Amino acid sequence: MADDDFDPNEFREPAEEELEGLYRIDDYFHAAQADLTALFAANPKKVYFIRQLQVLFEKKYFHWITYNAASGLLKIGRIKEEDVLSARGGMSTHFLFHPSNRYTKREIRKVQDIIEEYSRDEITGSCGNRAELLFSAGLAGKGFMPAAKKVRDWHGRKWEKTGHDLDFVFERDGIAYGCEIKNTLAYIDKEELFIKLEMCEFFGIRPFFIMRYAPQTYCGR
Repeated sequence: MADDDFDPNEFREPAEEELEGLYRIDDYFHAAQADLTALFAANPKKVYFIRQLQVLFEKKYFHWITYNAASGLLKIGRIKEEDVLSARGGMSTHFLFHPSNRYTKREIRKVQDIIEEYSRDEITGSCGNRAELLFSAGLAGKGFMPAAKKVRDWHGRKWEKTGHDLDFVFERDGIAYGCEIKNTLAYIDKEELFIKLEMCEFFGIRPFFIMRYAPQTYCGR
């Protein structure tokens, strides 16, 4: 179908056989596809990057559902894509847009410039350090006192199973807490999360994780 013939009100769910073996097809998948289709139809001149869409819909759908739904729409031609390699090398940004949008270069460049600016090491490092300072100060105000930072050993026990460490150990009322502070847009990696939980168990301390967002399904490992 040519771009000129694209009807933004025509939404065809992909047939099961089209996506067989690629995604888990369920009600959430179809609902996410419908929401994504409506978003692109309402904003046919905009471009979105995949992480932006995941965060935009994360109160309704886990990140992987949004990703799979968008991939399904790409497969049946409901949206189009363009990958832009970072000027810093190595990473690329996955942009998605309405099929009728033929003039994406300027908008993609504008968004990519913002991503590049806020992805600089000095910016991401400063944001991470600032978050740690703010939460440390806030916790101290509630009686949680910092006891150690970048912790791989605690009270004579040394973690050697992996190269991970805990961001902090705080103490209050004689109880030690292994604290991780994560403020990234992406979820904490599931395996990393459970390694940190295992570390807390190994040290005999309570886990206390501060994260921007995390899927509830992690709790049902």
